[in-house]
Amino acid sequence: MAPRARRSPPAAPLNTLLGAFLVGLALYGCGSEEGPEGGASVGQHDAVAVVLPDVIDLPQPDPQIEVMDVVEDMSEAVANSLVDLANVLRRRAYGEAPQWFTDDFAGHALASMGAPAVNELPLGAQTLRYDVAAAQIAGRDGWLASLEDLLSVYGVLDAVVAKVKGAEFETGAVGRGRVKLKLATFGLGADRQPVAMTLWGWLGVVQKRGRWVIERFQLTSLDITQRSAPLFADVTVGAGVANQTSIFGKGGNSLFYWNGAASHDVNGDGLWDLFVPTLNGCFLYLNNGEGGFVESSEAWGLADDEGGTGAVFFDYDNDGDPDLAVGHVGWERPNGSLGGDTLRLYRNDGERYTDVSVEAGFAGRHVAFSMIAADYDGDGFTDVYVCCYNRMDAVYPESWHHAENGTPNALYRNQGDGTFTEVAAEWGADDSRWTFAAAAHDFDSDGDLDLYLANDYGDNSLLVNLGDGHFEQGAEAAGLLDEGNGMGTAWGDLNGDGTVDLYVANMSSTAGNRILKRMVASEDEGMGGKLLKLAAGNSIFERTDDGFERVPASQGGVGAAWAWSSSLVDFDLDGCLDVFVANGFISGESAADT
Repeated sequence: MAPRARRSPPAAPLNTLLGAFLVGLALYGCGSEEGPEGGASVGQHDAVAVVLPDVIDLPQPDPQIEVMDVVEDMSEAVANSLVDLANVLRRRAYGEAPQWFTDDFAGHALASMGAPAVNELPLGAQTLRYDVAAAQIAGRDGWLASLEDLLSVYGVLDAVVAKVKGAEFETGAVGRGRVKLKLATFGLGADRQPVAMTLWGWLGVVQKRGRWVIERFQLTSLDITQRSAPLFADVTVGAGVANQTSIFGKGGNSLFYWNGAASHDVNGDGLWDLFVPTLNGCFLYLNNGEGGFVESSEAWGLADDEGGTGAVFFDYDNDGDPDLAVGHVGWERPNGSLGGDTLRLYRNDGERYTDVSVEAGFAGRHVAFSMIAADYDGDGFTDVYVCCYNRMDAVYPESWHHAENGTPNALYRNQGDGTFTEVAAEWGADDSRWTFAAAAHDFDSDGDLDLYLANDYGDNSLLVNLGDGHFEQGAEAAGLLDEGNGMGTAWGDLNGDGTVDLYVANMSSTAGNRILKRMVASEDEGMGGKLLKLAAGNSIFERTDDGFERVPASQGGVGAAWAWSSSLVDFDLDGCLDVFVANGFISGESAADT
C-alpha cells in the first residue's frame, strides 16, 4: 500500500468525529474520478491495475467433494489466517495487511456510505448503523485505506476479533470458497470514550501458494456503538487488588479448575471487603474507605488456605458477623487413599478467622467448584449446597451430551449447634452430573427454596424443594432441562412482568456451529439437534402460566460467546435487569491456537 500521511487521533466528540472521517473517506472516491487532493481514484492508487467489478456478488460455491474433514480443515485454515490478520490490525501494522489479499481484490469500502442512522441507547450510548447498500467498491489498497481510517477513531485499540461464522468451498485444482465473517473491534476513542464496531460480511477466498487469501469482500452490515464516557473504569491496580498467577500450562499451573471470589463486610465497618482464593494462597482485601483495599489475609488467619475454588460468606452461627466457607478439590481413590483438600469453614471471631472445619463437620472431600448458602429447611439456620464437578485430570465425561459421572453434589445441613451434617443423598439432592454452579429461588412460591443447577456436558437440573426434607427433579416438567455446557445461572425478572425468569450461561462454539450447521438441519430433534444445542450459547427462560419458555436466540441477550458465570444487575438504573457474563477461553502459544 502506498505510503500516505498518518492522521493524529482527533479530539472532537465522537459523533462529530465519525461523521467527519466518513465524509472525508467518501472523497477517496472508491470508483470516482478524483481522490481527496485531485489525484487518481482509489483503484488507480493500487499497485496493480485492476478493473473493479460493478457489483460484489458471492454465490454459494458448488462443492466438488463432500468430505467433511477436508472441508473443515479448509475452514480452520481460513479461520486461523483471519485470526493472524486481526492481530496485524490490532497492532495497526497496516503495511503487513496486503499479503492477506489478492492483487485483484475488490470489495465494499468501509466508508463512503454517508451518514449513519442513529439509535439512542440508555445512559447516553448510541448505535450508528450504516447503509451498506450505498457502499462503493474499491481495490485492495483503497479498501485497506478505508479500513485504516475506520479504525483511526480508536485512540486505544484493545481488541480485534475475527470469527468465521460459516464457510463453503469448491475444491479441485484451486481451492475457492465463500466465508461468512464477523469482525469486532473494541477500544477507546481519542477522548477515552468507549467505542465498539461490529462488521458482518462475506469473503471470497482462494488458495494460492499454500495459503488462503481474500479475493472479494461483500459487506452486509456495519454498526458502531459508542458512549461519550466510560460507564466503568478499571481500577484494579490502583485499588490494590491486583493479583496475577501463572497462566494455565505455565509455571507449574496445571489446575483443571479456576478460582472464584466472595464479598461481604468482614470487619463490620459498613464497607464491603473482598476475599479471593488462589493457587498461591488466599487474599483478603479490606476496604479502607478511600477507594482502595488493604491485603489482610495473614492478619485475619486466611493466608495459608491455598488452591480454593468457590467461596461464600454467610453467618452459620447466627452471631451477626460473616463466617466464610471455601471450596476445595478433594477426592478418595479406589484404594481408600485421599487426594486434594477438604472444604474449609472459617468462623469470624471479630478480628480474625478461625478454621473450624473439622469440629463443625464441614471437612468433606468433594470436587467442589462453587457453593450456595441458604436456609433450605426453613429452620432459621443457613445451610450450604456444594456444586461438585469431577477431576478432568483423571476422569473424562462418559458422554458429551448426557454425562452423569460427575461427583455427587453435597448438602451440608446446619444443625443449629455449630455443626453440619451432610444430607444430600437423604434429601435427594446428590445430583451426580458435572455441576459448575447453582442458584436458589422459590420458583413455585410454596415458601421454600428450590435449586437450579448449571451442569456441564448435558442437561441442567431443577431441584424442587418439597418442604419435608426432600427434593425432586423437576427440570423437564418445568421446561428447564437446557441441554448444553452449563457454566452459570441466575434468577431474575427479565421482562418486567412481575415473575422471575431464568438466565443460563452455556459455552458456545463458533467452530462447532460452523461444522454442525453444515451437517444438521435446524429442526433436527435427534442427536444432531442435541449437538447443535451444545454449541448454541446462553439461554433465557421466561416464566409462563405452565412453567418456562425459552426465548428465541434471535431476540438477543444470549450471544456472550464462551460464557462462564453470570449475574443480573440493573447497571443503568432504569428499572430493568441487565446481564453481566464472565467470558473467555484458554489460548495456546498463538492467537489461532485455542
